[in-house]
Amino acid sequence: MAHTSSKGGGLYTPAKRKKLMKLFASRSVKYRARSKVMTQKKVKGILERPVPVATVRDVLRILTKVDYALIGGHAVTIHGHPRTTEDIDLLARPEDVSRITKMLGGIRSRPLAIGGVSIKVKGVPVDIVAPRQPWVDPALEAAKKTRYGKVISKPFLVLTKLWAARGEQDDTDILYVLRAMSSQEKQQTCTLIMRFLPNEADDLESMLALAALSE
Repeated sequence: MAHTSSKGGGLYTPAKRKKLMKLFASRSVKYRARSKVMTQKKVKGILERPVPVATVRDVLRILTKVDYALIGGHAVTIHGHPRTTEDIDLLARPEDVSRITKMLGGIRSRPLAIGGVSIKVKGVPVDIVAPRQPWVDPALEAAKKTRYGKVISKPFLVLTKLWAARGEQDDTDILYVLRAMSSQEKQQTCTLIMRFLPNEADDLESMLALAALSE
């Protein structure tokens, strides 16, 4: 079936699949030696990143009585794949952006093209992503409470990655999150994509195939 991505990405051609698998394999080798140590640290709640997870926890602890979900690289890490990232990404409703910014004491606010703002909280970059999309409410409702704060579920994390303008890092994140999913979570992801991002269904199918090949 012919398919054109909503962002003009199109299908994963054989050449692109080969390149993606090569990238995926190289990163697998890089992290394989660290995986046991990182798993032990994850169990203890100690994850060392350029922006440490402890910092994420301290930032999110302030956000009481407001809906949000941690997304981006730190969400990928908490869902099981060690990921280097230099900022904190939050999903929120557009009407809650000002409130969250005030609660965090954010400074030097600048708008994000996809909706929301980018701020600095005690020197840490924080992107409050707030698109006017129909999947935002269910994504926030499905967020999981963790010791670090509310974290987006794996199916919705994949959705946010497919929705955003993607690069190799996002595609690699998607593959690792898909690998960490149960069969039920994969089915939930397919259902969400068909409901909210039907133009990305073929890309998701390709990513599921790549993830299965790499397991």
